[in-house]
Amino acid sequence: MMQRTADSSGQARPDYGYVFHATAVLQKEGGSWLIASVSHDAANTDLPETVLPSQAVLAARADGSIEKMLNKQKADVALRKSARSMGTQSLGANRAAVVDYAMKYWQQHNPAYRSIPDNCTNFVSQALSAGGWSQTGGLVYTSNSEWWYNGLLPVQTYTWVNAEDLYQFGFFNSNRFVMNQYPEPYLAGDIAFFQWHTELSDKMDHAAVLTFVDASGMPYFTENTNDHVNKSVVAMMAGYEITGNWEAFDI
Repeated sequence: MMQRTADSSGQARPDYGYVFHATAVLQKEGGSWLIASVSHDAANTDLPETVLPSQAVLAARADGSIEKMLNKQKADVALRKSARSMGTQSLGANRAAVVDYAMKYWQQHNPAYRSIPDNCTNFVSQALSAGGWSQTGGLVYTSNSEWWYNGLLPVQTYTWVNAEDLYQFGFFNSNRFVMNQYPEPYLAGDIAFFQWHTELSDKMDHAAVLTFVDASGMPYFTENTNDHVNKSVVAMMAGYEITGNWEAFDI
């Protein structure tokens, strides 16, 4: 874990951590092995806050698009923060339990559950279950009206492990998600869904738990697939090519 410095007003910001796979090339000099270089997969855009994007990505963003998106986000946060005081209200799930689960298992995955290559929504579903969401259904794993996990057999619903399907289940089919209405402030425990520019569809591609909101109202996310804890919205914008605004949902 890395400790962030305070913001410009002296307010604390959350500690940050990540798991990031890189390749080290060793070179022997004399009797010692030295690290000659460290690199990562250039196709991986889900980068830690400490790693710069590729030169190609930086060149593509030279038009100031990231700055425009960030300034829009800052204005949005300022209005949301002034709308009402930040509390811990919940529509049914225990927000604190959702956040506690995400903070506990973001890196060392819970052995009670299977991990999958694209683990983001599986991780979010586990956090929602820890927060009190009850499993529903149990027969049709392809149905967006069911949400369950089978610990004995290697099967679970699409809604448990796919971002778009969880979004459909929570928002349209069960009313367990309520869109965070503008200008409502973001709250720790919100669930966020993202779309990427690189995905040519209008479906949700990624899910994360909003685990911290700083004094300015800016959100931070904890996620799986590439595991991060308290990743800033700035890093989310820089690391991913988000199609406009992401969406946050009360639970």
